Amino acid sequence: MDAGLAAVLGATVGATGTALAAVATGWWARSQAKLQASTQLQQTRLQLRSDQLYQQRGPRVDAYDAFLGGSYTVLDKIHNAIIDSRGMGRVEADQFIRSLKGEVDGLQPLWSRVAILGPHRVASAGLVLLHGIAEAGRIATAYVHAVVDESDAREQIKDDLSQRYFATAETVSDFIEAARPVLDLDPTSAADLMSQMADVQSLSGRRSFRRNGNIPSGSRSPE
Repeated sequence: MDAGLAAVLGATVGATGTALAAVATGWWARSQAKLQASTQLQQTRLQLRSDQLYQQRGPRVDAYDAFLGGSYTVLDKIHNAIIDSRGMGRVEADQFIRSLKGEVDGLQPLWSRVAILGPHRVASAGLVLLHGIAEAGRIATAYVHAVVDESDAREQIKDDLSQRYFATAETVSDFIEAARPVLDLDPTSAADLMSQMADVQSLSGRRSFRRNGNIPSGSRSPE
């Protein structure tokens, strides 16, 4: 090969290598910009979700507390019906029954607020409690009537009321167990968010190492 041909080939190879390097560099820069934008978008979405959990906590605390407080009030009144109704006259019994009905009915809007704020598992636990209290209230009303009327069925009704009362009291614990993790910012959701954010940050870090040509300690450079 003469010197002239070698020079031409050398120049051609050099120009081709430079062009390919420029293309590769441009593609790499665009790819990195797209990856960085995607990472930032994902981090923003996760942060917004985390902020949403914090913002929901306050209204949920108020709603759960109001529903739970109302439930305790009704259960106390039902308990009083079990132990105090024997001394009631008809007028006092009618007043008690009207008061009990009003307090049972007042739980419905309190539960509705719980259902609106969610999540579903808390609303479901609250609905079970609501139905239990309504049934206990119905039996308590029947028991007070039976006591005032000196019905022979009053002891059986009292047994039914006692069973319903204790069964409903257990659903209070179920509601509390459903609500507690939500008021603690729902550890499952929070843990998922933290894990996802860590993954995004780790991925972003790996991209940064690749961009700078560095290898994290403990990692092997490619062969």
